[in-house]
Amino acid sequence: MKHRRGMSAHTLLELLISMLILYLACAYLMSLFSSGWRFGLRSREYSATTFLARNKMEYLSCQSADMLENGGSGRFTGAYSGYSWNASVSDYNGDLKLLTLEVVSPLRTKTTLYRLLRERAFLGVACDEFSDQVIWSTPDNSRVSFYQSSAVSSPQSLSLTLPGIDPCHIGALSGVPGRGIVWSACANRPVIGYFVFNAANKLKTRRLLRAQPPAGLSSPHFTGIAGDRWGNALFCADAANGAVWIAQDSAAGDSLQWSSDSPLRPAKLPLQKPMGVALDENASILWIAESTVRAVRPLYLSPKAKPGGSGAEAVPGRGGWGPRFAPPQGHETFRGLAVNAWGSVLFAVDDQHLNVLTYKTDADGSLSGEWKTYSLPVALRTAMPSGAACDPYKNVVYINTCRGELWMVSVQSAPSFKRVQ
Repeated sequence: MKHRRGMSAHTLLELLISMLILYLACAYLMSLFSSGWRFGLRSREYSATTFLARNKMEYLSCQSADMLENGGSGRFTGAYSGYSWNASVSDYNGDLKLLTLEVVSPLRTKTTLYRLLRERAFLGVACDEFSDQVIWSTPDNSRVSFYQSSAVSSPQSLSLTLPGIDPCHIGALSGVPGRGIVWSACANRPVIGYFVFNAANKLKTRRLLRAQPPAGLSSPHFTGIAGDRWGNALFCADAANGAVWIAQDSAAGDSLQWSSDSPLRPAKLPLQKPMGVALDENASILWIAESTVRAVRPLYLSPKAKPGGSGAEAVPGRGGWGPRFAPPQGHETFRGLAVNAWGSVLFAVDDQHLNVLTYKTDADGSLSGEWKTYSLPVALRTAMPSGAACDPYKNVVYINTCRGELWMVSVQSAPSFKRVQ
């Protein structure tokens, strides 16, 4: 048998090399397909996280910065059930807060958005039941309005400027406007002002008191103030440090000074961002609204008081801190507090409700009470309630708003609401 010449066969090694090259080429092509599929999926998740983040940011931005103090987190539902979000709020500059929102997909694709929010300033209102004078602060400026409920005249607008403080946005108010005595807190500075007016509401004198925090504390943010009937002492809620500052007349009587124990801060149960404060007729109990936990807490001012219960804590030279009182329902932040002249009913205003606490002092010196909650009208909720003041002789509560409105609530039986200015 004869062999054909000119014909050659591939060796086994050549076959193995060619198969390896073919395998590598197929693997590369398959990896391109897989990478393209992953890149496509990741691109869709980027689009989804961006869409979800923008929508969530719009929702969160409708709330004020103080309502987002603790941030928040959660998971989306429906077609985006694998996506989660996390929000946090941090100080930025002055009353500006930085809202940071992160949305994460199942493949850990993340979209981060930032937005600056202005913290909602606490505005105030004060009334004098003997002269029917009401004074309330207006948003974002140094002007206040006087109104006499028994007259038909229009409210009078006044400017409460403080020397060396520009700008000074007047926030919380207290005092007896019918006697020409008004305390004010600067909403954007750690400053308290004391103003004296004549019978025609013309400014006679003004005093200025700055707050210098001790080492380790932040600059105070005074969100609520309450003065006694004699104009000798003022109690200021400090939301930045969870404290109460006490201002009083100096020995000379022509200047203001902070008490030696200011700022007061409970150690056992710290105050959770105090907002409004209210003082009873005899200056024996200071009620403090804790906005973060939506509760009120009494500070006994008489050395004879011995508070008991969970969170009670003695204060040298004074009575001490009492336990919290929280209404049975709702989650809104308390904005303003008012107490009647006889010290038996407390009114707490939030964004949606008027909460009424009827309380009494038991035989052992402790407090007990019962809450009732009433919904605010839509117009008042939209205007964003802020401060509150009580006229016990007329059985009314005045509420001012972040839009500069003044409302009057009759509390003889079921509350009735009326916008007066």
